[in-house]
Amino acid sequence: MKITKKSIFAIVECALFVIAIFMMFAPFLKAGSGEYAETANGFEIAFGDEGLAFSFMMFLSFLFLIAGAVLACCKLFVKDAKVQMIFNIVILVVGVLAGIFFFCTKTTMMVKVEDLDSDYVKEMLKLYDLGVGAIFTGILAIAGGAVACVDQFLIKE
Repeated sequence: MKITKKSIFAIVECALFVIAIFMMFAPFLKAGSGEYAETANGFEIAFGDEGLAFSFMMFLSFLFLIAGAVLACCKLFVKDAKVQMIFNIVILVVGVLAGIFFFCTKTTMMVKVEDLDSDYVKEMLKLYDLGVGAIFTGILAIAGGAVACVDQFLIKE
């Protein structure tokens, strides 16, 4: 396989999506400060934890990250320009949607409400702020999609 500008861009896209997947271990939501701070990472929010239920939107954005990384890797082996264009457009859409969903983490998280009062849950959700993990994961996902757009429209080989 010959190293070209397009293959370098595909490797960069894949790396951005993989780094975004690893950033899901960082705190997505935080409440409080100091030693009493509570945090939840992306996997806890997506798949559920003690007080959190399964969140379909976060799970979907996690799948979008995986799809972006796989499509970027598959693009390395595609030679047809039209098929590469389709791959780039799909990677752009997947990256931007994943980034938007990660910035909406606070509104898409699901709390297990069994015996809790709904007003208490609403007040508890107001305490959470968007964490560094959600911000960086969203930025990396959008950057992965943007690199696909740059690859498609600016790089001619």
